[in-house]
Amino acid sequence: MREDQETLTKNPATRYTSKEMNGGSLNILARGTKQDVLALERSLHEWLPIGPEEGQLFYIEKQIANGLLPPPYPW
Repeated sequence: MREDQETLTKNPATRYTSKEMNGGSLNILARGTKQDVLALERSLHEWLPIGPEEGQLFYIEKQIANGLLPPPYPW
């Protein structure tokens, strides 16, 4: 599981197995209706770095249009 991974789930306590969590914890970023949470997720994708595993060219193009660096990132 990536540290910056966003997800939509009804029960965060059962979203990942103990093995996947590997001693880590989840930070709940927001709560709301499915529509509101998906809108937040789309907004975050427009501005936060996207890893190559995402494969979401649409958001990479939006980030470039917003003046951000495309992947691969220098860090």
